[in-house]
Amino acid sequence: MVPRCRPRRAIPRLVTVALVALTASGCIGAQNREEFQTMIQARGGGVSNADIAAIVDRLEQASGTDPLVRSARFNFGASTAVLEVRSRERPTEVDRYTFRGHTLVDTTPVRIDVDDDLEATSRPLSTFALDEVERIADEALAEFDASGGYVTGLSLIVPQQTIRVDVESPRATGTGVFDAEGDFQEFQR
Repeated sequence: MVPRCRPRRAIPRLVTVALVALTASGCIGAQNREEFQTMIQARGGGVSNADIAAIVDRLEQASGTDPLVRSARFNFGASTAVLEVRSRERPTEVDRYTFRGHTLVDTTPVRIDVDDDLEATSRPLSTFALDEVERIADEALAEFDASGGYVTGLSLIVPQQTIRVDVESPRATGTGVFDAEGDFQEFQR
């Protein structure tokens, strides 16, 4: 007896049956937005060394090695980052780089006042302990000491060479202040 092959139309039927079964049973692992936000907040707000590193890598590709940053803001709940970077090739020019997730979505020029001292207000990005944001965020949350606390954002305050970590809970907000090396300085409520 010679084995018979299935007709070619049987495969599309099997695929259709499998898709109908998955659709009828609902999405595997689906969560509503509120549950997802609660899960992220329980993990400290979504702070990740890897996410910051991916943004820094992409910024270096776009603006050159070790960018001279004037300001930086990382918003963890919204997964956005905005960094103002001074050009090494044209030191009187500054551009704003906007990220969503790890993707660079916009680059726009920044108007500079004649009186702005760009030398004093910009530093190499590598002078900030961005490879330690998870530890810094954990320390800020420990200093915050509030039930349900989570990190909402991180800012680089370049002229003061500080890292500010914004935290909140259902009942309070605060900011952990760290030096550029990531050493805790104070907590502000």
